[in-house]
Amino acid sequence: MRHFFSIIICVSILFAVHPVFGQTDESAAAEETSAEVIVTDESVIAEESPAESTEEAVIAEESPVEQAEPEEVAVAEETGEETEIPESIRNNEYFLKSQELAKQAEEAYEAGDYDLSTQLAQESLEFSALSDQYIAEQMTIKGVYDSIETAKARIDWAVSSGIPETNPDEFNEAQEWYETSQKAAENELWNEAISAADKVIDLLAFVESPDGKSPLPAVYTVRTWNTERDCFWNIAGRPWAYGDPFKWRLIYEANKSKLPDPNNPNIIEPGIVLEIPSLQGEVRQGEWSSSKSY
Repeated sequence: MRHFFSIIICVSILFAVHPVFGQTDESAAAEETSAEVIVTDESVIAEESPAESTEEAVIAEESPVEQAEPEEVAVAEETGEETEIPESIRNNEYFLKSQELAKQAEEAYEAGDYDLSTQLAQESLEFSALSDQYIAEQMTIKGVYDSIETAKARIDWAVSSGIPETNPDEFNEAQEWYETSQKAAENELWNEAISAADKVIDLLAFVESPDGKSPLPAVYTVRTWNTERDCFWNIAGRPWAYGDPFKWRLIYEANKSKLPDPNNPNIIEPGIVLEIPSLQGEVRQGEWSSSKSY
């Protein structure tokens, strides 16, 4: 009977230490595939030379397959994309309590108090489930306010570009949908809020500024040094960025996590998509394109 309780406790602790929500499947996949044997034509050679086969088996036992390090926890959205969970949301009070209870359950088990260990492990699982629910709710709310913020930026651009005069119907309807999205968010009607914010973007997606200029770009894809001389200094100095190379650090700080070495701004690779932070509240939207006039 003691062995039976030991198995239950160990399994409970294992699940408590590793919350279910948002975990990657890489580690599990590595464990499942590490035991598989792929049969190819070489198996015939192995049968003819059993000594070599035995030798390879010994080497395989001595060097087990390393499990892949889990990536940062992310939530898969309906679009299939993954959104990084902010640390403040991931390390919520329920998650921390779950970890604390899991540790206590392990200590109780090592002390021989199996009943207490089982109880603590079960409580840890309950708090882990609450953490999953909390994360899902908070990420939904974050998505809503991100959409509303994007809609607001588009309306601000429209105002600064004279769209209320050139396209009054589209602008007025977009303004109404923006107000609807705000009210829906205040009443925690998250789906309605996102839908209304998206309508703002749709209505103003194809209206153009009277002077034919596009909003300043919000992102820029790094090109090669040989052809474009791309570096933080030069990018910051371009007119559509800040027109001042001395402001390069603003772009660096906003994108340092994307660099091969976050502590070295001198190493920047082609293909990295850089965010161009707003300097003085100017509206920025979309990606830089050589075909656009800013």
